[in-house]
Amino acid sequence: MADNNNYAKILIPMIRKVLPGLIAQDIVGVQPMSMPSKLLTYEVLDTEWQTMCPRGHTAIMTNIEIGHWVEQQPVHMWKFIDLEKDGKTFHATTHFFVSDQLLTWLRMKWE
Repeated sequence: MADNNNYAKILIPMIRKVLPGLIAQDIVGVQPMSMPSKLLTYEVLDTEWQTMCPRGHTAIMTNIEIGHWVEQQPVHMWKFIDLEKDGKTFHATTHFFVSDQLLTWLRMKWE
């Protein structure tokens, strides 16, 4: 442990002195973002999907993490959207019909 502290006393000032002179500072610019950096985690699907929804539900597409969260919610609040590919029907684990209440919960948790 004591050796790590000695290295830190030497390396940190050295890094502070050398870093401004690196060419990467001239090649790559870094600027603050004007908007939040949170990734889009779900998307409400377009009108074509909404026409297939049960009443009081919304069609959404999520990432895997939110998909798992949706599946942990009460089963009367969501349903997989059945998709067809090559004549076979399957559940897309990222496409759901969710109740308006669950959509509200999702927005509160993930936005």
